[in-house]
Amino acid sequence: MGCHDQGMRKARDELRDIVLGARTLPRDVRDKVEALHPPHARMDAQIEADGKRFAEAMLRAGLEPALKLNGVELINALAKRYEDDVDLALAASELGIGKDKLRSTAVDQKFYALVRRLEQGAVPRDQFELAFRDLAGGLSDQKLVRVARARVDPLPHAMRAEELTLTSDADYYRPGDGPVFTIASTRDCYLTLTNVDEKGEGTVLLPNRFQQDNFVRAGSPIQFPGPNAPFQYRTKDKGIENVVAVCSIRPEGGDGIKHNFTREAFTTVSDYTRTLGRAIEVIPSAVSAGTANSGLNTAASGGVMNAQRPAARASIRAAIQVTVR
Repeated sequence: MGCHDQGMRKARDELRDIVLGARTLPRDVRDKVEALHPPHARMDAQIEADGKRFAEAMLRAGLEPALKLNGVELINALAKRYEDDVDLALAASELGIGKDKLRSTAVDQKFYALVRRLEQGAVPRDQFELAFRDLAGGLSDQKLVRVARARVDPLPHAMRAEELTLTSDADYYRPGDGPVFTIASTRDCYLTLTNVDEKGEGTVLLPNRFQQDNFVRAGSPIQFPGPNAPFQYRTKDKGIENVVAVCSIRPEGGDGIKHNFTREAFTTVSDYTRTLGRAIEVIPSAVSAGTANSGLNTAASGGVMNAQRPAARASIRAAIQVTVR
């Protein structure tokens, strides 16, 4: 209905004049077209009358015929809004509960990762749909309706191919706090976790001198720092930090960052953006046909980055912002 928000669309009938003016066509064909296609003035009057009936029906239904949302017809606007990513407020509304109740479910390990991602950014609609049944059954009075004789296909895994998620254990921190990050990947890969400050200077958190093993197994979330990590990671200055996760199919990583752990425990990158750009430019095409445009479409808040092609890519990325106040 999006293109018919004002009823029938006015269009000029070109067929009538062409057929009636073509004496090469049989008489019976011209007679049928003349009977089926009224003259322009009559057709215009019919379309105009139809538009008025449509607008009157909308008014009787309590709707403003010309109402739009940001210039978009309402049906299209509603469909677009539904397809947009889901944040905590929208998820709570669709579940019919308050944000605080939804937030409290993070203590349940089954929902922890999803709720943290909702809190810190947005979750793609299709992933939220996959989790909705379990969330609704566990948190609200909604009941699953089973249709007799209906075929119920098993739900696919909530994570799509080539996806990396990154969440932190709190919404904000104080100087001296010890953030803990949870990272999950849908494929085996080598993780590089980098903290980028407001000046653009990066500090590679993983790998480091104390934890050089950065292999992540598909479907097995890891925490950084781990509970038995031989080092501490503490926030220092107030401000907003960006934490970037890159999972690469290559042990040396996907950003061209060189480590020398005999010289420094945590590798520093003076200009992370420039270093990243240079690394992207020189990645050999032989590694992956899609590497050159492997996509820096990081979700700056929400910590999820989705694949653009079905074949394995050289690296997948996610990022979140960490506030220290």
